Amino acid sequence: MKRKKQERRTRGVILTIVLLLILFIFVVAGLLNKRAEKEREEAYEQKTLEEAQGVCEEFLNAYQDKDGEMLTRLLWNQGYGEPVEFSEYMKIAADHLSYEIGKAKKHKDGSCWVSVEITNLDLPAIAELEIEKKTHLKSDSGTALNDFLHLLSDWDTKNLGEMPMKTYKADILLKEENLQWRIEMTDELSDALLGGYVELYSEVVKELEGAQ
Repeated sequence: MKRKKQERRTRGVILTIVLLLILFIFVVAGLLNKRAEKEREEAYEQKTLEEAQGVCEEFLNAYQDKDGEMLTRLLWNQGYGEPVEFSEYMKIAADHLSYEIGKAKKHKDGSCWVSVEITNLDLPAIAELEIEKKTHLKSDSGTALNDFLHLLSDWDTKNLGEMPMKTYKADILLKEENLQWRIEMTDELSDALLGGYVELYSEVVKELEGAQ
């Protein structure tokens, strides 16, 4: 009688151990699956961020090459628009532009930001130097800055010598369009591409408003 009771206890203990082992295996398998899924998600996100960085590199290379068609294809909501046309000043800025791609970060809304450092002309500083020298400047347009801005359409840089440069830090915004990353043009990016033109234009507007 005692032996049968002992055997039942032993079988009960063995069954409990087996059930615990099975439960442990399921828990470990679940954890491994979650870990594998997380690793897949991280790998996919990393691939996505690298693709966004690659689009930024394509875009900046196209700007350096003055390739208006490529720029248009890479711009968000502009893929079927007219190709970007380079003005004479834009060509000068493109010739002086260099860049370094930084980290990328994806946001909850699906957009992505890529940090870049763009070295280009420092147009406000150049304007200040030119105004001090009073080179080619008139006073017909209201302010010296405004006059300088008007000269950029046929700007001759040959006699300017070494021009001031500036490193612009910008976050390039990318959005998905037809499963491809496309760049949204912002004032920050535009200012860097144009060597401080947006900043100078803002200063001109303020001066003109103050002169009224």
